[in-house]
Amino acid sequence: MAVNFELTVKRVKTSETGFSLLELIVVLGILGLLLGLVAPVCHRSWQAVRAESSLRQLVLALRTARSQAVTHRQRVRVFINLANREFWLEDFSCKGTFSPELRSQRAHLVWQQPENRLGFIAFYSDGSSSGGNLAFQDRTGVIHLLTVEMVTGRISLSKGVG
Repeated sequence: MAVNFELTVKRVKTSETGFSLLELIVVLGILGLLLGLVAPVCHRSWQAVRAESSLRQLVLALRTARSQAVTHRQRVRVFINLANREFWLEDFSCKGTFSPELRSQRAHLVWQQPENRLGFIAFYSDGSSSGGNLAFQDRTGVIHLLTVEMVTGRISLSKGVG
């Protein structure tokens, strides 16, 4: 008895793989739209972080000055030039700058040159200070208030809506 096996091969129709030009254009259009919506939000967030960072650098300079005054038992000052948007610790060469996103609202300092908006906050050997406060408004309308207490020399940074 003979068995015949018949092998039939069906040819499967192969289609071209990949994406059409129209599909690629649609995907790129959607990505461009999403990027257009997300980029401004990221930029505003970056500006807010940069503004707060410059204020934290000022707080660090103030705390360093207080520490130096107590450690070395001498007066140490932090100079603040609102006209040039910079600050520095007395007898130190490095300067910090205020972010362009910040606008000075008010300042209570010991004014060395009021016409040039140059003043300072001094710290003394017992940890006390000349006191003072600065208020800045960022582009989103948030007010940043930096306060240095006279008796304790405590430095605080708070924010609220202007």
